[in-house]
Amino acid sequence: MPVIRTVFSVIARPADEGGYWAEVVELPGCVSQGETKEELLHNIIEAIQACLEAEYEEDITHQIEIWGVPVPGYEPHQKKVSV
Repeated sequence: MPVIRTVFSVIARPADEGGYWAEVVELPGCVSQGETKEELLHNIIEAIQACLEAEYEEDITHQIEIWGVPVPGYEPHQKKVSV
């Protein structure tokens, strides 16, 4: 039985024209935008649902691997972001 993912990695950024845009790491091509962070959150959830529905209807399965690749000499600056 396949594992159903309930948490997705979303990268949110300020849009050049104002507002915000976001993309879902595990679902290539699944993007959305919003004027506020709250609107963006609402819209990206709807986009994820639509992307998953489309994959189910078309019977498409993405085999995605997410790798943690260490880069020698690089010290990451982790920042917690709340929406």
